[in-house]
Amino acid sequence: MRLRLFIGCVAALVIIALLLSWANSLRTALSAHILQIDRPNEVKVEQGEMVQLNLYGGQVDEDAIISLVASMNHNQALIDIYPVEGIYNSALIYKDILYLGSNKDGLKVLDVSRPTKPRLLGEYLPGSTIVDIRQQDDRLYLSCGTGGVVLMQIEDEGRLLHLADIETTDVTVKTLFLNDSLVVAAGSEGVLLFDQSRSSENFLVGSLKLEASVKNLTSFKNVLYVLCEKSRVHIYKRDEDVNLVKIGILELSEPVRDFAVHGGKLYVATSLGLDVYSLDDPLHPRFEKNIDAFGSADKIYSGADSLYVIDSFSRLSRINSKREKSVDDINLASDIRTLAEKGQYLYLAGSNRGLMIVDRSQVLQQADFGTLHTRGSVHDIYKKKTWIYVADKRGGVLLKNLEESESDFQQVSPRWSETFFADDKRLFVAQGQLGSEVFDISNPGAPQLMKTWPGVKALRLSISNGFLVVTRGLNGIEVYDIEDMNEPVLCDQKTDFHALDVAATEEHVYIAAMSEGLKIYALGRDGSLVLKSELTLPFPMNQFAQAVSVVVQDDMAYVANGRSGLMIVDVANSEKPQILSLFDIQGFAKGIAFAEGNVFVSSQNGGVTVVDVRNPRQPLLAGRMAVQGLSRGILVDDGMIYVARNNLGLTAIPVPLRAQNVDQISSHHLKVDLPAVNIKGAYDLQISSPYGFVSYDRVVTVDALKK
Repeated sequence: MRLRLFIGCVAALVIIALLLSWANSLRTALSAHILQIDRPNEVKVEQGEMVQLNLYGGQVDEDAIISLVASMNHNQALIDIYPVEGIYNSALIYKDILYLGSNKDGLKVLDVSRPTKPRLLGEYLPGSTIVDIRQQDDRLYLSCGTGGVVLMQIEDEGRLLHLADIETTDVTVKTLFLNDSLVVAAGSEGVLLFDQSRSSENFLVGSLKLEASVKNLTSFKNVLYVLCEKSRVHIYKRDEDVNLVKIGILELSEPVRDFAVHGGKLYVATSLGLDVYSLDDPLHPRFEKNIDAFGSADKIYSGADSLYVIDSFSRLSRINSKREKSVDDINLASDIRTLAEKGQYLYLAGSNRGLMIVDRSQVLQQADFGTLHTRGSVHDIYKKKTWIYVADKRGGVLLKNLEESESDFQQVSPRWSETFFADDKRLFVAQGQLGSEVFDISNPGAPQLMKTWPGVKALRLSISNGFLVVTRGLNGIEVYDIEDMNEPVLCDQKTDFHALDVAATEEHVYIAAMSEGLKIYALGRDGSLVLKSELTLPFPMNQFAQAVSVVVQDDMAYVANGRSGLMIVDVANSEKPQILSLFDIQGFAKGIAFAEGNVFVSSQNGGVTVVDVRNPRQPLLAGRMAVQGLSRGILVDDGMIYVARNNLGLTAIPVPLRAQNVDQISSHHLKVDLPAVNIKGAYDLQISSPYGFVSYDRVVTVDALKK
């Protein structure tokens, strides 16, 4: 018995040893198959020059996809991320101390005397909400929402001493000073004035009750500007008796999101950008211009020499106060809610990423591609020759010649527009509940309205064998005979599902539907629809409604699958479609374009992803560009990727340039020849293989060709 037990124990130990040895060898084998590339030396070339690089590392071979990708971020300017958890609303630097106001966790105090090495000194008011921080002399005034205003004395080494509380009956959102008076924006309680000239005592010396709740305050030369209605700024002057005397109202065309005084001018943030007013006469602001280089402006921060604007996509723009021009953007592909400035450094905080430290001097020139701005919201794009059409949610159908960079968009139709479909000579425009319009674009620079169809209410549309197929969202799909353009005839409709997008060939119609996945119909000669198959996706599509698109090319259907990325489906047999592969896409996949063996996916919060689908069963990541604010529209033409960016307009990005020649010098050394780069700017190097993906920012800089 003892012998059997001994033999059993020995056998068990041998098995465990073998398992551990196998696991260790598996880990070694797997680690040997991880793509590891050293950062190559940076290269500078002129426009039109080829690029040659030497790459060193493991698991790099001739089959790797090696590309130059237009740089869309400023990661090289990001010095460090200091780990402070939470969501932050406000930031202020005073005497080398950074104060961060949290949405729930009170006040964080950090020493930034060594700008790139912050050090946490203390935390105050745990559990409190701080929406604004103001400093006067050696005091902090913290606007705490429903908690009123908290006064703190600033002592040595960043310590804070609680002085007093100012209670309000509503939400306190901001404070400022007019001479010795503390002015408090107290919501429905109005504007409150306190005498702060004596120690820690707070004497209410005046109040101002307005018709609506006070949302914001700013001031200039003893003049107070009060926002209490969506698009009206009330102007007050303080008299000798500390009373606020109303001077007038500044009427604005758009709802105000934020405003600030900087460099003697009033800047007002709206959904259409930034309105600039001269304050030569502070009592009567005079409109000067609108700056729309960043689309919808949300928050404004005044720095030493620049004005910073955060837009609705958390992109940060810096405006030079002397030139009043957007001189650069800081794109970190991260949520930014507040900032503070110290010399060349910016301290950015947002939602749960920590405190980002950015060196402004390292924000370099991006690739020299263009962004075209509209006064509305860009949703879709169509291009013919040098002419580009934009479906704009506010501006209608817009047209521009890309060869005329200084010209403005011309309006082809004033009707709010969703998406396009075009054949050789006609442009079909889906306009939702307004119906549809058709234009003759034989001469793309001079489109002619052919017909308006108010009854053809479309969100997406396509043509199959002469029939117009439209999606109607919750109302399914409809098929129209449009042989007689004067009177489209409804041939068939399916109303029992929520249709998100449509693609069509001569014989079949492919519908991306919310709950039913990919539906394939045969289209009869009479325009009738016969369901051939229904591919219920292995994901609950109702989790990502209004974000699914489908493109069909060479018997392959490519589906932008919301949070689930890209799905590739073999539809050669319409009755038995087969999922070939699923490919993860960062963010929320919304739009798809196909070109030369690649699928280009636009993704909300994920930018543009290029996927090599030459082997549809094993797609490979071929490039990734961090573009913010994407809507559905994306097209690829003549070496450029055009993406619709809602309020940010339309951006053109060079298609990634792949290596033309790869010589394997050794198992750890590749010599790579890349094509000539014709667009100046900075380019990232991206390498992809079945073993991984590596990206290095700004490896190649392309300068303008010297004359």
